[in-house]
Amino acid sequence: GFGQFLFNNQICSAQFEFGPNFRLNFKTNNRIPWKDSSISFNDGPEGWLGSTPFLPCHYFVHSVGSQCEYEIYNNENNKNDLITGKGYAHIEGNHGSFFPDGWTWCQTIANNNEASLGFVGGKFEIAGLKPMNFVVYFRRKNGHRVIYRTTDLDIIKYRIQPTRGVVTISANSMNLLRKERLEITVTAAVHSSHDNVKSLFGRPVFIPTEKGFSNSPGCLETYNAMATVHYYAGNEANEIPESYSIPLTALEFGGSFVGKYLLSN
Repeated sequence: GFGQFLFNNQICSAQFEFGPNFRLNFKTNNRIPWKDSSISFNDGPEGWLGSTPFLPCHYFVHSVGSQCEYEIYNNENNKNDLITGKGYAHIEGNHGSFFPDGWTWCQTIANNNEASLGFVGGKFEIAGLKPMNFVVYFRRKNGHRVIYRTTDLDIIKYRIQPTRGVVTISANSMNLLRKERLEITVTAAVHSSHDNVKSLFGRPVFIPTEKGFSNSPGCLETYNAMATVHYYAGNEANEIPESYSIPLTALEFGGSFVGKYLLSN
């Protein structure tokens, strides 16, 4: 495809044409950045690691919930369809040499943009090593950001089940003064009577590797998962959480995580 992105501190727009029969344009505004100015080392998912030379691939989030207007033109088989609409957009990008060895990724925005969720977990190369690392981000309806990173020594327990299309996460902090915690479950929708990976996801997507782009195993994606998030402000046993159910969630499994079951210690 051919096109371009244009963005600054507030907006992002793009125009893409994929041959003569398919075109996509969008424009966003009212950017909501990842950063919470009250927390240092928090400009993006990488945290303090972003200021070091240890990462072969960098990860930047431009917005966690911009207002978006879009236009899609599809003339395949002489359909001459033009679809326009409004919604909300999460905008991010990667740059570097290659993706992690394996990973799972999720992103979603709640109805009316009242909340947003994002996480990525995988075997990221850091200074030549490939430990299992996680970054978890949640924007509550009051605007408060809840962020956990294993590189900040936060405690993130996980169960990753690509063949079932399910990821569960429990995140809290080693800091005893920080009592809040998150419980997250993301489940892909089954599109047929066969409960297997092919009914949950489409064809593998090509990904950048050390040997070039490849879709073997590539990356499996769905944009129709359901995310359930429970936010706990304290650690009382009978606390009633602040809960969210968010449809149309993006969920993916890539690289060595495709088809594998992973459980934290």
